[in-house]
Amino acid sequence: MYASFGPYVYQTHRYHEQFEAPWSGGFALVAEGDLNKYGGVELTLIYMNHLFGIEREDKKLIERQTRMYIATGWRHWFSKDFSLSPSFFSSYVMGDTKIIRSEFPQANPPTTSARDAVDYGIGLSAQYEVFHKDKFAVVVDGRYSWSATAKHGEDMNVYGFLVTFKYFIQGKQADDPEQL
Repeated sequence: MYASFGPYVYQTHRYHEQFEAPWSGGFALVAEGDLNKYGGVELTLIYMNHLFGIEREDKKLIERQTRMYIATGWRHWFSKDFSLSPSFFSSYVMGDTKIIRSEFPQANPPTTSARDAVDYGIGLSAQYEVFHKDKFAVVVDGRYSWSATAKHGEDMNVYGFLVTFKYFIQGKQADDPEQL
């Protein structure tokens, strides 16, 4: 059993529309339970201020929403230091939606997924342990999250990376991965 904690630096993937999506920061907590030497179940919690962008009739709407992203997946270790994890995620609204930019009249603006209570999708994580000693490790983790519930033409997919401090909590620990 491992636990990791660290900052998450991310950006909304601007695929459909062109709008300013600056790099932002959040925090992540990752729990991993190895089932064998090849991998195990992983639970990820990420606190973030997510940007949502949509365009209709040559007008743009950009909104920000604080969300808690929760992903459950399988982390497969290809070597002692490198792994991949496909996952399913949901993200939940935490607070009020903030309009960053709106070119629509107040009477009839479109809605973005920022106002949806829950978002669902698929994530992918590639992780590399850059340093490990005894029960501690430093991990760099690149991630991409694709939303299955985005509105038509909406940009809300996210890519980013984590730099986490990883701690071995309990279980079998061996210098030779073949012993696990």
